[in-house]
Amino acid sequence: MSDASALYISQDLYLPKAFDDEFSDLLVGRKVDDTQPFPRKVDLWWATICIGASLGKYSAVAKDRVKFGTGQVLASEQWRIAHMELLALAREGEEALRTPAKVVRIADEYGTAGIAWITEHLRGESNPTLKLLVEIDKIGDHRLHVDLS
Repeated sequence: MSDASALYISQDLYLPKAFDDEFSDLLVGRKVDDTQPFPRKVDLWWATICIGASLGKYSAVAKDRVKFGTGQVLASEQWRIAHMELLALAREGEEALRTPAKVVRIADEYGTAGIAWITEHLRGESNPTLKLLVEIDKIGDHRLHVDLS
């Protein structure tokens, strides 16, 4: 384990309770043959961060949250730490990197925007997995169009 990951092990990872209640069972599979797009809640959490960052949006973290894991998963997937630190560095500068809790909070703020986006696009959908994939593809199409203009 690297020194960087050791600093993140004690961080708790959360999803907003309302989002977890509404979408986790629809989007997180528990078995190998499940059709949900995410094998673990950490993967859903990560997708929300990526969506928020891709949209360039972030917002305050919900107060009513559900702990789904600890930073232990970050120790085995250190690339997540690097990505979160890059988000924090880009948004708040080097000072943000001094505190792992702040880095995770910044990632959670991007995740909050991603959660709002997922909720807006998936609420009431009969096939949320397919809808999510289609809508994520549209984010990429929009960004590509903007970048080429």
